[in-house]
Amino acid sequence: MKYPKNVMINSCISDYFARYVPLRYFDVDFSLKTLMAAYETNPGIAKTNHRLGIFYRMSLGKLDESLKWFTKAVELDPYHHDAAMEYFKSLLGKGEIEVGKEAMERKVKSSEFQSWSAVDQADLYFYLGIACFIKKDYDEMLNWWKEAIVLAEYPFNLVVSNFKIVYKLQENLEISKIRN
Repeated sequence: MKYPKNVMINSCISDYFARYVPLRYFDVDFSLKTLMAAYETNPGIAKTNHRLGIFYRMSLGKLDESLKWFTKAVELDPYHHDAAMEYFKSLLGKGEIEVGKEAMERKVKSSEFQSWSAVDQADLYFYLGIACFIKKDYDEMLNWWKEAIVLAEYPFNLVVSNFKIVYKLQENLEISKIRN
């Protein structure tokens, strides 16, 4: 099959076949071929690199490969919120919690972060809280989530309320272990 020499067309077609079509039409090979055609047409498009990262993580479960593509996307466009967040999620998914947490904390201090919308900033704060939760640092988790709520109360309020319950349960379990 001959692919059009248009980055956006190939990238969008691939995205569609990798994520949005019903399962019976899911075609990983076709999706990868169209994405690679987009990449080969112009490897300097951050969105195509971002989509390749998503493809490798979500469609093939290859976290190392996805991290390479997300890294390239962020290098091409440091302001690309989605690529940065997918990079952080992949690090956490790979179990590189401390590396992910440090990378997110660096991003919070960056000029790019200041240009993100309040909801996008809250998204990063939320994932910093998740990294802290995994590390069992519940106080820091709640601090990051409070920051998220200040910026975007509606999406995060319910989640944080639920995790406060988990935190109290954990606290009570730790106390009961000490007593027993």
